[in-house]
Order: sequence, then structure tokens, then C-alpha cells
Amino acid sequence: MNDQEGVAVLSYTRFLELGSSHFVINKASVSGDNLEIEISASGCSGMTWKVGLVDSEIIAKSLPIQRFMRVTFENQELCLAYFTKKYTFDLKPVRVQGYNKIHINLSSWASPLIYEY
Repeated sequence: MNDQEGVAVLSYTRFLELGSSHFVINKASVSGDNLEIEISASGCSGMTWKVGLVDSEIIAKSLPIQRFMRVTFENQELCLAYFTKKYTFDLKPVRVQGYNKIHINLSSWASPLIYEY
């Protein structure tokens, strides 16, 4: 398993885009300023996977406030092997001034994740 790092991208347009290759989120958690996920999918090695985190730019004004995100996944590998990899995304771009806690609603993940900063 490799650790890959990225940054959450704020883009309503990208959030709405359809089409991600099939994958499964096995684990998702917030650690400090990072969202850590573990995903599995078929492939030849997983080395060419492109994985990202996109925020919808929609903020639900509940307490705590809520944000809506999804993992993007591109996989051009046409093999039947199955791989699991870990990814870490910096959540600082999704902070909202005046608040110190956000519930993150991650598509394909059952429960909200809590980000405190």
C-alpha cells in the first residue's frame, strides 16, 4: 500500500461531474488537518490511478456546519487483480472563517466525518 498525498479542491462543477471508475472506500477518517482514506479497486498495479477529493462549495449552515465532498477516481488499468491503497488529503482549503468544526459528508461513506481546527 502506498500513501499518496493531495489537497481538497473546491469546485462545484467538478463535484457534479459524473463518471468515476468503480472503487470502494474501505476506511475514512480525519486526522489533524487531513482526510485519510483507503480505497480498493481492480487494476494491474494501481500505480496509474488518479485519486482526488472535491468539495461541492456548498455549506449547510447547521451547527456544526456541513460540507459535501466526494472522492474522484480514474482507473485506466484493465486487469483483474485487486489493490488497496491509502490516500491523504489536506483539508485546510475547506475551513470556514468563524467556525472551528465541520461535518464532512463524504459520498459513498455512511457517516459524517468531523473536522476540528
